[in-house]
Amino acid sequence: MPVGVLALSGILVLAGCSPESGRAHPIDAAEALLAALADRDPQDACAMFADESGPIPDGERADCEAWLNRSFAQMTDSEADAIGDATVETVTLTQDPSRARVRSDDFETPGEALPTLELIKVEDRWYVTDMP
Repeated sequence: MPVGVLALSGILVLAGCSPESGRAHPIDAAEALLAALADRDPQDACAMFADESGPIPDGERADCEAWLNRSFAQMTDSEADAIGDATVETVTLTQDPSRARVRSDDFETPGEALPTLELIKVEDRWYVTDMP
């Protein structure tokens, strides 16, 4: 696996993403994550990461942002462009209505395959929670 894919996988594990509006659907959350990663914006990326209890607490967000800044420093412009050009084609809803998945092959991307994203709905908003 190329180094860029490994770096991207690590970035997607930690991230969750972007603007406070437009996360009513899991595709919105996944695409907001891609936008924040492509823009190399750790604040927006970390704002989207959550678990069952909600978004990353402020005390932990600084660690997420610092890690992403280190990862972004290693990301090439072509990798960032490929992430920015990727779109989500479909999302798989699970039996639990608060969980969804964007599988690796559900992304339309000009570059390397992106890893699967697990999403969670917390208080009517979708977030990225994990990458199996």
